[in-house]
Amino acid sequence: MMWASLMMGASAAPALATRTYLGEAHNGSALTTYTFSSVGLGTAAADRKIVVGVTGIGQNNNFYVTSVTVGGVGATLVKATMNADRPAELWIAPVPGGTSGDIVVTFTGGQSACGIGVWALYGAGGVHATAGSTADPMSAGIDCPANGVVIGIGTDMNEYAFTWTGPTEDFEDHVRGSGYNGTFTGASAQYATTQTGLTVTCDPSGTAYHPAMAAASWGPA
Repeated sequence: MMWASLMMGASAAPALATRTYLGEAHNGSALTTYTFSSVGLGTAAADRKIVVGVTGIGQNNNFYVTSVTVGGVGATLVKATMNADRPAELWIAPVPGGTSGDIVVTFTGGQSACGIGVWALYGAGGVHATAGSTADPMSAGIDCPANGVVIGIGTDMNEYAFTWTGPTEDFEDHVRGSGYNGTFTGASAQYATTQTGLTVTCDPSGTAYHPAMAAASWGPA
């Protein structure tokens, strides 16, 4: 009887979405399709989703991403922000198996360079909200459910340092192409409580040129 009372009083753990930052990579060659080989994908799990943040350095054109694959699995576009020749995009793919795989990014036309940031999501449902900005600083509000995750990707043509508000910076790196340079950065965070209009800001240390930021949130499945 005592055991039954204890069981009745117990409560299940709340559903929880978590994220793991896995790394970044870039390629300074002039290409239309970029292959990043054997990228670490984290711990395999039935509910694992891989989020890829993509930035490009264009050649005075508005070329954007047409497809992303992760370990051969096609990804779905979550959010794209374009500022002249600078795309900042988030893509997601369900990849339950394997600890590494090729990430292939294809643009509508030739880029001078491409950079990616990679995260693994566990226990996450569908996309809850998205936001983007091409302002200086890049800033937008986004909602996030309790026990949810926010991920952002940003880029600028100048080689500045970035300061993130909202999610915590995971990486920052320069991307140098043939005659065109820039910096890209990514950030993420988990939130135990509901966030309404959370301010996500990616602020370069100098005057921005063609800045672009994309952000998205996920709640628990």
